[in-house]
Amino acid sequence: MEERRETWGEDNPIFRARVLGQFPGQAEDTLISLSDVEAAAQRWAQTAVENEESDDTTAELAEEVVLAVDVARFGSDRSVILRRKGNRVMEIRTFRDMDTMQLAGWVSSAIRETNPQRVCVDEIGVGAGVVDRLKEQGHPVRGITVARRAQQERLFTNVRAEGYWRLKELFASGEIAIPNDHQLMGELAALRYSFDSQGRVLMESKEAMRQRGLPSPDKADALMLAFVESANKTRLWI
Repeated sequence: MEERRETWGEDNPIFRARVLGQFPGQAEDTLISLSDVEAAAQRWAQTAVENEESDDTTAELAEEVVLAVDVARFGSDRSVILRRKGNRVMEIRTFRDMDTMQLAGWVSSAIRETNPQRVCVDEIGVGAGVVDRLKEQGHPVRGITVARRAQQERLFTNVRAEGYWRLKELFASGEIAIPNDHQLMGELAALRYSFDSQGRVLMESKEAMRQRGLPSPDKADALMLAFVESANKTRLWI
């Protein structure tokens, strides 16, 4: 139990449901419901079976491959490389205690292995070094600053809020499939949002999450980055 408490955090909906047997209803400020997260994991397992049984690769080859990289800023945080194909998460790799040049090397290797159409890297702080190194190597990298203003700035406080709202829509509509990764699922179910004085969506800060005893949502951030450039399709609904 203690290991799971440390992994998810005591206030995490998955820890409360799966370990303590407490099944909370969806709070008004919960971004993505636990039921939507678990349904996405079930879709992943189902599509894995369907892909094995199908001989039709035409649609699969047409799906866009995107790599997303969340770069660690603090000692307890992890750097994450996430790959999606279409709306299905294919792979998640995590790294600790790695400098920017080492991480850039891993990303470069992943690019050569998977030949993605897009590579989205969090470039705030130390992430800028990863972006610069990958660009020097000629890779198709797009640096993403999640603190900058949103494309729909009347609706969202910044890119982070807009990108996460896009994820909310994908989960709610059943369009996304994620692996049964307990850390990722826990991070997604723990996300909260509010509104600023102008009525724009504002995501809970990482510092506020730490005060609730929750770890940094590194895998969730990587997933958000993987879809952030489709956020202009987002509609605001509660």
